[in-house]
Amino acid sequence: MNVPKLGEITDEFYDLVLYSQKLKIILEDNSQTIANKLHIDYLNSILNDTVVLKKLMESLWSNLKTNSWDIDLHYKKFYEKLPESKMCPFCALQNLIDSELGREDYDHLLFKAKYPLTSVCDNNIAPTCSECNRRFKKVVDVLFNDTERRKFRYPFVVKKSFEVQNLVITLDGSAHPDLELDNKGEWVINFVPEDDFNKSWFLTYDIKIRYESCVRNGYKKWIKELIRAARINENNINTNSLKTYINKYKENYKDLYAEYPIKLAYYNYIEKNMTTVLHEYMERIAI
Repeated sequence: MNVPKLGEITDEFYDLVLYSQKLKIILEDNSQTIANKLHIDYLNSILNDTVVLKKLMESLWSNLKTNSWDIDLHYKKFYEKLPESKMCPFCALQNLIDSELGREDYDHLLFKAKYPLTSVCDNNIAPTCSECNRRFKKVVDVLFNDTERRKFRYPFVVKKSFEVQNLVITLDGSAHPDLELDNKGEWVINFVPEDDFNKSWFLTYDIKIRYESCVRNGYKKWIKELIRAARINENNINTNSLKTYINKYKENYKDLYAEYPIKLAYYNYIEKNMTTVLHEYMERIAI
């Protein structure tokens, strides 16, 4: 059996350290099969010593905790870049805490206990709401689903504002509840495209279930907002006038799509499926 020499081990480990900092490529390109070598089990196997890696990571983390990387300052800058709603960039459902009051959870996209080298890569950590971090993602491996390699990226990207990754959300196929006595209704969440990136996002954060819950618990409030605004503008006289008004009203949310994706999807749905029965129901809800 050929035993690798110390120099060869050092070279491979050094190459993996450099590779671990190319996070965007690692996450978004599932042809990067070398990514599995970033796993702690492989790193320990080539070092042949679990203590060496542990001491190295402790040293690197100690360095990060110095003034060279101020996590509170990082959060403040991140928070300032968010649009007015200050929504979580992973779900767009929860508001992040005001930076003047503290900071939100920081999540490692690649879990640091499994992929230690990426844990010191500054773009591997990002503020996230506690629901996403503690209740849903937890320690999910975003690179591998069992043995299958998968793609991952931010579903919502922070630049000047949130940018949706070419994502369209609709409620097509839903049955609106309460319109008939025997109709409990059903909300169906559709995403286009339903590609590898979005599939990873759904699984990691239980997005479809959470979005269904958001509609189920929010639609009556959204109806009240809409109908009360229509009454003020005298645009709820009949079904057709309300349908026309919805088209105008939802313009308020188009520029804020990534902040209110489900709310806008609901308004699109009721505009498309407006009937006299639905109109009368909405008027009753808004009383």
